[in-house]
Amino acid sequence: MHSSSSRHSRKFLLIPCIAFTVTFSVFLTPVVVSEETDSKGAESFVSLTEMSLEHLMDIEITSVSREKEQMVQAPAAIYVLTSEDIRRSGATSIPEVLRLVPGVNVARLNANRWAITIRGFNGTYAQKLLVLIDGRTVYTPLFAGVHWQLQDLILEDIDRIEVIRGPSAAMWGANAVNGVINIITKNAADTQGGLLTVGGGSTQHFFHTLRYGTQYGEKLHFRVYEKVFTHGGYDRASGGSGNDHWRMLRTGFRMDWEATQRDHLTLQGDAYGGEAGQRITTPRSFPPLLSKTEADYYDLYGGNLLGRWTRNFDDGSEFILQTYYDHNYRAESTFTENRHTFDIDIQHRFSLGQRHAITWGAGYRFTDDNLQNSYAFALKPRSRSENLFRFLLSDRITLAENKLFLTLGFMLEHNEYTGVEFQPNARVQWLLDDRNTIWASVSHAVQTPSRAYSDEHINIVRLPFSVLSIMGNKHGESETITAYEIGYRVKATKQLLLDAVLFYNTYNDLRTTELVRPYLELTPFPPHLVIPLRIENKMKGNAYGVEFSADWQVSENWRLAAAYSLLEIDLRVSSSSRSSASTEVADKSPQHQFNIRSYLNITPKLELDAALYFVDSLPGYDIGAYTRLDTYLRWLPKENLELAVGVQNILDKRHWEFSSREGIIPTEVEREVYGKITWRF
Repeated sequence: MHSSSSRHSRKFLLIPCIAFTVTFSVFLTPVVVSEETDSKGAESFVSLTEMSLEHLMDIEITSVSREKEQMVQAPAAIYVLTSEDIRRSGATSIPEVLRLVPGVNVARLNANRWAITIRGFNGTYAQKLLVLIDGRTVYTPLFAGVHWQLQDLILEDIDRIEVIRGPSAAMWGANAVNGVINIITKNAADTQGGLLTVGGGSTQHFFHTLRYGTQYGEKLHFRVYEKVFTHGGYDRASGGSGNDHWRMLRTGFRMDWEATQRDHLTLQGDAYGGEAGQRITTPRSFPPLLSKTEADYYDLYGGNLLGRWTRNFDDGSEFILQTYYDHNYRAESTFTENRHTFDIDIQHRFSLGQRHAITWGAGYRFTDDNLQNSYAFALKPRSRSENLFRFLLSDRITLAENKLFLTLGFMLEHNEYTGVEFQPNARVQWLLDDRNTIWASVSHAVQTPSRAYSDEHINIVRLPFSVLSIMGNKHGESETITAYEIGYRVKATKQLLLDAVLFYNTYNDLRTTELVRPYLELTPFPPHLVIPLRIENKMKGNAYGVEFSADWQVSENWRLAAAYSLLEIDLRVSSSSRSSASTEVADKSPQHQFNIRSYLNITPKLELDAALYFVDSLPGYDIGAYTRLDTYLRWLPKENLELAVGVQNILDKRHWEFSSREGIIPTEVEREVYGKITWRF
C-alpha cells in the first residue's frame, strides 16, 4: 500500500512546486510602487535588545477577548513570543520555539513528533490544548490533538505567538481546556522584498526558504513562499536507528488589501507534501508471532485556503467574517485518513453606552473523513460527517473608569457526540496604576469526545488465543474543567517586568479504560477471544500550581528573560473503576520546569544568544530529568546578509524526552549543530 502511496505523494509534491514557480515568476515582474516605499522593499533587521521594555509591554494581543488590548493589562495568564523572540531563539520549528513559554511542556517523541501541552495531561495527541493559525484551528477531530509536523510555517513570517495558559473556551470553544496557542502571521505589507534562507546541520541535513513580497499600488500587498527541508532520523534509546526521518515541502501565499479606509481583506493559503518515518509495534492477526516491530514510512499532504473580511465603523465597532477550507491526507501503516473541513465564523464588536463593550459571534464547521482501517486500528463506521454550531457572547463592563473591569461571557456549542455544551467565563482586572495589574478568573470548559474516542477498535496486545482491545464509547461524555486563576503583573522598574500566576483546576468525567465482558470473534482466523477495554468517564481530580516569568533589560545591549512553573496533579478513579489511569496521567507531565534566556548584542552587527532549560522527570515513562543548553551566534557582515550558527543540546550527546502508549518507538533527541545564511533583497 505504501509504495503506491509514496509515489502518489511524490506526484503531489510536483503540484506546489509548479504552482510556486509560476506564481513566483509572475511576481518578480516589475510593479509600480508608491514613492514612500523602499525600492528594495526588504525587511530591516531590528535587534531585540534595542527595543525598550516599555515597547515589549505595549504589545497588543487579541487572543484573550478577541479584541485588541495591551498584553500587560490582559486578565489572563498570557505570554507572547514576538517575532524577535522567535528569531533570536535559534529554533528551527514552532514546537522548539514553544519551549520558551512558562507552563508549556514540549517533549519530543522522535525526530518528527512532539507532545505539547499546557498544565499537564501530555501525550502525542494532547487533547486539552487548542491551537490556531490565523484563526484556523489545527486541532484534529480524529484523535483530538495536533499533528505538529504539519504546522511548519516560515518562522520569519510569524508576527507573534500568543499563548493563553488556562481555559479560554468562552472565546474559542470546546477543547480550549488547559490553554490556547494562537499563531499569528505577518501582514503581507510587512514582508515586502525577497528572503532567501539556506542552511543545514548534523541532523537537520538541509533546509531552504524562498519568499518574495510585492505590492500593486498603495493598497494591495502580496507574498508567496516555498520551504523545503530534510531532517535525518534519531537513534533509539536501546540502540539502532529509529527510522524517524522527516522530509517536507511547503508553499503558499498571502494577500492583504486595504479595499477602503474601513475594509481590509485577507486571502491566504498553503499546500504541503512530504514523508515521515517511525518504528512502530503492532499486534499480528495470525499466530505464532504475536506482534511485529517494523519501520513505517507514512505520507503527509494537504492544503488550506482562508479568507477574512474586516470592517471598521466610525463609532469604533468592528465586524469580521472569516471562512476557511482545509484538506488533510495521512497514510500510516495502521490507518489512512482523508479529511475535508469547512468553517465559517462571524464576529461583531461594539460599545453599548459608556460601560459595556459587547462581543458576539456565531460559527459553523463541517468536517468529513474517509478512513482505511487495519487489524491494529479500525474505526466503525469508516466514513463520518460531523457538524458543529457555535455562538459566543461577551460583555466587558467598566466598573471604575480606567481602573476596574469585569468581563462576563460564554460559548454555546452543539456537537454530534454530546449535544449542547455551555462554557461560561468571568474575568476581573484591576489596574492599580500604570505599573501594577491584578486579575482573576473563573472558567468552565469541556473537551468533547473525538472520532476515535467514539468509534475506535484498537487491538493492543495479541495473546495465543485472545486479543486485548480498546473499544470506543458512542455514549461517552465530555471531560470538564472548572478553573480558578489569579495573577499579578508589575513593572517593578523601567527595566524589569514580573508576572506571576496561581491556578487551581477541578476536573470531572476524565476518561478511563474499563474491562467489560469478553466475546468470541471468528475473524480474522483463527477464532479468538476478545478482551475489551471500553472507554468510560470514571476519573476526576485536581491540578494546581504556579507560573512565574520575568523580563530584565540589564543594559542597552543585554536582556535576560526567565520562566518557572510548578505543577501538581491529584487524580482518582471512581469506586466502580478498575483503571490505573489516575497514576498514569499524573506521571506523564513534569512537576518543575525552568528556563533562562540571554540576548546579548556584542557589537551592532554581532549577536550571541543562549537558553538554558530544565525539565523534571516523568515517572510514568521512567524518564529522568534533563538540562538543555542552546546557543545561537548571528553576524551581519552587510545590512541585508546574515550568517548564523546554532548548537542545540550542548550538554548531552542525546537524551530521552517522551514515550508513547500507541506503539511508536521513541528515540533520543540528539545534539544538533547547524548553520544558515539569510539574504534579504
